[in-house]
Amino acid sequence: MDSVIPFCERAAEARNWFEDPELWVVATDFERSYRRLPHQLHFEIALCKLGHVPRRICVTSVRDGQALAPVAERLPGVILRAREPFPAFLPQARAALPTNVSIECGWPHEQDTECEPFDLICGYSDMRLWPELAAGLTRVKSLLAPNGMAYFQDFRADMSEAIRRELISSIPDPHQREFFAVQANAALPAGVVTNALRTAGFKTWSLSWGGLGGAPARSAAALSMIQCSPELARLLFQLQSFGFRRASAAELMFHLFVFGDGRKPNEANC
Repeated sequence: MDSVIPFCERAAEARNWFEDPELWVVATDFERSYRRLPHQLHFEIALCKLGHVPRRICVTSVRDGQALAPVAERLPGVILRAREPFPAFLPQARAALPTNVSIECGWPHEQDTECEPFDLICGYSDMRLWPELAAGLTRVKSLLAPNGMAYFQDFRADMSEAIRRELISSIPDPHQREFFAVQANAALPAGVVTNALRTAGFKTWSLSWGGLGGAPARSAAALSMIQCSPELARLLFQLQSFGFRRASAAELMFHLFVFGDGRKPNEANC
């Protein structure tokens, strides 16, 4: 039985906002207003942590494609394989993404294992929605190159009630506030995530909270990432005046890096 079963009702409620045609409109507006820039930042952190230009990238949830498009255009020689579990997003994603990106509909645990392994697998703000957490991570492990890395970022279950209330109150639209509250309520506790990682057979991972890629905002590790990527620095500057403007927004997410069997965390600048 999947270790996420105690949280399946919350996850189902969170998924319903992407599946119900009326609620999907609210989810789409929220994604456009609050998710796009942080999602772009997620990709830049992943590329910086990987330390080299990957040959093959897999993205577990692409939504409308707008966050991935700038990365795909900057890396025309890289093979990008994107998945999107919610079919309503597919027409937008296909219109937004260049030809070097192939898009399939489905969850991570449904992905074909007959393809070449990936150097980098990215998943932003979608792990809480996976119907099968351990099975999804097992599939990620089978698709990850020995020296590859996967980076997942999602809501942290242990965020304080004060931060939760502050962030909810910062959203002007009442329907989007409700959407955010439901998504945050579906967040997976760290113990559930680590149990699923062990079930999937991962031996090496790094799980941290808040900051920039899990590094405290003013730390040497965060500064090193900013210095290694002008695009990352540009996105951070943009985020200061867009979306969740409060500093507490950085404490909203967990950062999970998992590694192929031939790679160690200290080889990924973690």
